[in-house]
Amino acid sequence: MYKKMKFLDCTLRDGGYYTGWDFDEEIVNTYLKSVENLPIDVIEVGYRSNPHEEYLGEFFYLPTETLDKVKSLAPSKKVAIMFNEKEILPKDSEKLLKSAIEKVDLVRLAVDPKRFDDALVLAKSIKKQGFEVAINLMYASKWMYDKDILKKLPKMNGVIEYFNIVDSYGGMLPKEIKMVVTAVKKRLKIKLGFHGHNNLELGFANALVAMEAGCEFIDGTMTGIGRGAGNMRTELFLSWASMKSGIKVDFDILSNVVSMFEKLKEKHQWGTHLPYIVSGLGSLPQKDVMNWVTKRLYSMNNIMYALENKHTGGKNGFKLPGIRESERYLKTLLIAGGSNAVHHKTAIKKWISKHKKDTLLIHVSARNAKHYKDIDVPQFVCLVGNEGHRLESMLGEVHPNLRCILPPSPREMGEYIPTKMKDKAHELSDVKFTEKYKDSGTAIAIQLSIDVGAKHLYTAGYDGHSGPSIEKKDYEVSRENDYLFDIYTKNIGVIHTLTPSDHTLLKTCSVYGEVN
Repeated sequence: MYKKMKFLDCTLRDGGYYTGWDFDEEIVNTYLKSVENLPIDVIEVGYRSNPHEEYLGEFFYLPTETLDKVKSLAPSKKVAIMFNEKEILPKDSEKLLKSAIEKVDLVRLAVDPKRFDDALVLAKSIKKQGFEVAINLMYASKWMYDKDILKKLPKMNGVIEYFNIVDSYGGMLPKEIKMVVTAVKKRLKIKLGFHGHNNLELGFANALVAMEAGCEFIDGTMTGIGRGAGNMRTELFLSWASMKSGIKVDFDILSNVVSMFEKLKEKHQWGTHLPYIVSGLGSLPQKDVMNWVTKRLYSMNNIMYALENKHTGGKNGFKLPGIRESERYLKTLLIAGGSNAVHHKTAIKKWISKHKKDTLLIHVSARNAKHYKDIDVPQFVCLVGNEGHRLESMLGEVHPNLRCILPPSPREMGEYIPTKMKDKAHELSDVKFTEKYKDSGTAIAIQLSIDVGAKHLYTAGYDGHSGPSIEKKDYEVSRENDYLFDIYTKNIGVIHTLTPSDHTLLKTCSVYGEVN
């Protein structure tokens, strides 16, 4: 059984979900030179894709020069790339693959079962261009019970070379893997493979069961890097293969490449967490959970609340009173969490005192609220994500008349309101000015400004984040804020910043010039 087994490493393709499909040159070179000298049969090095609006890196598009480098550093390995089938038409495949001839051996299609028939059409188009083709049929935990899908599987015989069973949610148990492989094997005359995720830490166990049931191809990645909870670890599988089947592994080479990805793991923190465990058990999308986990905005209870709602299809939560229609202000000042809101607080307080008769102070985050405790103007704090817990830890340090503002109910991520603040909590009726990032503190603060009729919107503490050392989380928050600023300035009016900021859409007016 083990002699027939083939191993596919998809580190650069699946790992891109954490790195944005860009990797340091040293990591890429070490990886390719290492796999050339390890018992790995196929390397899937990324996607070939049509252009996307957002930035996605080198291994999402795989320029010809990158494929040349792969062939140069790992000449003995079969090279695979992936198409996201729903984004690629047959006519697109000709354009995307023309420069890949003699550089790529295998094209794998990531396929939603609902698009099975479309995938076959695309597969035939790719075959005509001289490539081997594999279909990776996602969401196996669902389609394994779908008689209509199972009936369609034989259509692949004679069309493609490989069919891969994908445990997309990472929640399948070994007995289910055996069941689905057995069911598929009865219907297909082509080679089978298995791609598992590690939400329940069963990636390795499921791979062994898949092989025993008839799969010849097994996927893995270095240190398990991959979307959400990640994949089965290549180093684990190769170590097992060395001990159990006598496959020769150079452990010095393996250790060296693994250590490089371990350093990357310290930065990105892939691997299973409690939310991934729950999402796996409930067959819930990894994309949403990965987004929640990698953002510092949400507490674990927020994430678990959202997962429960997705699993049950319910919308829990309670309604809070809105803002009085009579509450109107000419100006609003949004205090964000940046250090400039603290560094320049004396001047900012002077500015507030100068305009106190017609100004509402809105704390985008509770982070800096304590620094404005002594300013006697109406104040709100935006409670999104983990801000309720942050506020609770500093209740004695904030303005006694501080009120809370929350997103409209029902709130996808739930809410936490400190007990002492429940009588001072309000919610927006809607977030109308934007279609994206509606549950961010900035979106809530801007919408509150609109709702109270503010004609002039000022900010402080939106320092922004730039430079090569920026953390991914900070970059994403900064990018979200830029999007919201752009929507507001295009459709409503100017946003001023009283303090230094990297956000170019904010119009600078120095707080010191304003108070002189």
